[in-house]
Order: sequence, then structure tokens, then C-alpha cells
Amino acid sequence: MNPGGSDLLRRPCRKVGQILIGVDTWRYFFDLLTGNALVANRQYEEAATFIHRSLRVNKRHVPTLRLLATAQGELGQFEEGKKTLGRLVTEAPGFTVSSYLAMGGPDSSMRQRCATVMRQLGLPEN
Repeated sequence: MNPGGSDLLRRPCRKVGQILIGVDTWRYFFDLLTGNALVANRQYEEAATFIHRSLRVNKRHVPTLRLLATAQGELGQFEEGKKTLGRLVTEAPGFTVSSYLAMGGPDSSMRQRCATVMRQLGLPEN
């Protein structure tokens, strides 16, 4: 855990939210980015707030569903995570751990953490 990280992210997250009030068409994307930063900092409960808000606007957005499943798994919410993973696979048939790792730098610690959670939630390797 990063004890100082919580405050360091909280202030910019609030500011971004205030700035984006007039840019609603892209708010879901900025909420996803904020949620991603919070997951990277292991602030899963706070991340879930932004991720859920993003999904209210764009409920079929695969990267947001993937991030929500990761946060849920990290929080030990395995039943919810499995449901989210089911929604993700519905939107992206054929999605597997290996296809996820092939999307970007497989050496990324964040990507490895997400892959581990997806395995725990039952996503097939291939």
C-alpha cells in the first residue's frame, strides 16, 4: 500500500470530475482513466466508484468491464467479478487471458495483476 498515494490521487480525481461536468460525452472515458489510476494504486473501492459511473454511461465498454472485474476480484468480490467477466465475454467473444496479455506489454505489473485476477475469476487461458 502507498499511504500517501490516497491523498495524492483523491485531489486530482475530484478536480477532474469538476472540470468534466460540461464534457459529459467523454466523462465515461475519464472516469475509466481515473478508475484505472486508482486500481494501479490498489485503491479498489474508490476505483469502483469511478468505474461504475463510467459503466452507467457506456455499459458495454470492454476496457471498463475488464477493470471492474479486476477491482472486484482484488476486493474479494468473486461472485460479482464472475458476473462482470460474463458481461465482458458477451461483449468480446473469444476474450482470454492470453488475448488480454497480447494486447500490450505482458511485462507490465498492472497487466499481470489483472491477468491473475481474471484467471481467479475463471477466464480461460486460451
